[in-house]
Amino acid sequence: MSHFIGDAVDVRITGESAVYATARSTATYHIASGNLRVGQAQAPGGSPYYVYRSYLYFDTSAIPGGDTVTAATLAVKVAVDKSTTDFNLKVYVYDWKPVTSGTRDDVFDLGIPGSIGGVAGLLIAAASSTSGKVAGTWHTLALAGAPELAGIIKGGISRFALRSDRDIANTPSDIANEYQEFYEGSVSGPNSPYLEVVHRSETGYRISKLRAQGIMIGPFTPF
Repeated sequence: MSHFIGDAVDVRITGESAVYATARSTATYHIASGNLRVGQAQAPGGSPYYVYRSYLYFDTSAIPGGDTVTAATLAVKVAVDKSTTDFNLKVYVYDWKPVTSGTRDDVFDLGIPGSIGGVAGLLIAAASSTSGKVAGTWHTLALAGAPELAGIIKGGISRFALRSDRDIANTPSDIANEYQEFYEGSVSGPNSPYLEVVHRSETGYRISKLRAQGIMIGPFTPF
């Protein structure tokens, strides 16, 4: 099993508009440092609406190309809980392009133009409710099946997107507190997002760990 810590390349993007449909479809600005944010909000008085989505980056180059990925778990730690209205945290396998003022709208839409490989984001089946998830607790979401696990890029970079199921379902927020914030990849190891990947070769399981100071690859463990 490999344990990969999130990278400082993580980013959050916000859509803001007096019209909910526009807030969901048009990125207004992005933040490349500080907490990630996922969910929605509505300002007092009913306008504007806010839609928050965040994007994760993991260097999974330590996984040899010849290994087979058999399971993976993605986890983010709650830094701030503003989910008076609860929602389910959802994850997309999504090879998003580097976010700039020129690319953020495409990346925000999780569509083909915002993808390095020309493939739209794939929504994984797992979900994690914000109910009871206070600051300091973790959301963990398991990837399963070939399409989802194909998002673990052996010998390269694995990218994901985080989104609220209420945003996905086109359900407008009617409250200011319908989001959570998560620690992003530049923070210390205990709080940073992580990706655990189980992978094996023909001779056994490879154990490797990625830490801020570098990569440590352990020995093969025979079956």
